[in-house]
Amino acid sequence: MVANRLTFGTGTAFALSAQNQVGMFIFDRAAGQRFTLAVSSNFYLAHMQVLRPDGVVMYASGAIYPTSFYFTDAMTAPVTGTYTLVFDPDDAYGVTGNGSVTVNDVPRDITGEIVAGGAPTSFTIGTQGQNARVTFFATANQRVVLTNTNTTIPYSGIMIQAPDGSVVIYGPRGNNGILGPVYLPLAGQYGVLVNPFDWYTGAMTLTLYNVDPDISQEVPTDGTPTTFTPTPFQTVLLTTIAPASPDGPLSIPTSVPRPCEAENGMQCG
Repeated sequence: MVANRLTFGTGTAFALSAQNQVGMFIFDRAAGQRFTLAVSSNFYLAHMQVLRPDGVVMYASGAIYPTSFYFTDAMTAPVTGTYTLVFDPDDAYGVTGNGSVTVNDVPRDITGEIVAGGAPTSFTIGTQGQNARVTFFATANQRVVLTNTNTTIPYSGIMIQAPDGSVVIYGPRGNNGILGPVYLPLAGQYGVLVNPFDWYTGAMTLTLYNVDPDISQEVPTDGTPTTFTPTPFQTVLLTTIAPASPDGPLSIPTSVPRPCEAENGMQCG
C-alpha cells in the first residue's frame, strides 16, 4: 500500500513497485464542499473508489486505461472529515507502474437569469467540474428555442428542466447549438443546466426565443400567389392539390426549413 495526503490543485505522483499493491490518498472536505479527481497512469487497467470518512464507498470508477486521462465530475462531500481515494490496478494483469492524482476544489455553480424574447445572457465556466444554471419563467404551452453562441467550451450537455424537475429537452452541443423548438408543459420557473463534458471549461452565450406555431397553408393551383411571413425557427408547410388523375388526387407538401437547417454550422435539436 502506498499512502499520500493530497494537496488541492497540485498533482501527487505515485509508484506501485510490487504486484497487488494499491495506492491510497487522503484529503479533507467539509460537508457540502465539492471536488473533482483526475488520474493518469501507465497501468494497463485499474479502478478507483472514493470512501467517506466512515469507510462507505461514495464513488466507484469505471475502467481506467493508460491511453486516457480519467476525470470525475463534481462530487459533494456529505459529511465533514477525511476522505480516501483508493487506486487499485487489476490483479489479473500483474502490473506495476506509476501515475498521478489531482484533487481540485469546485466552487458553486454559476447562476443567472434569462427572458424568452429578451436579451442573451453570457457566462464563463472557469473551473473543471463546474456547471452553469440559468432560470426563466414561462407559461404552459409556451413554445421556445434555446441557442448557444460564442461558445469556447468544446462540448456540453444542455438541458431545460420544468418547474417539477422533469427534463423537457436535452442535447449535447458545441458552438452554435440550437435546442428546440419545444412546448413547455407547465407554468412556472424553468431551469437551463449547462454541464461541460469531461474537464472542459470556457465561455457561452445563451439566447431564449419565443416561437410562433408552425404555418400550414394550401397553395392554389390557379396561379394565385401565396404569401406568408415565417418568424425565426417557425416551420412552414405548403400543400398543393394537383388536378384529378387516374391514380387519384396528388398532395405535394413543401416545407420551408428552420433557420438552423439553412445555415452552415448550426446544430438542431
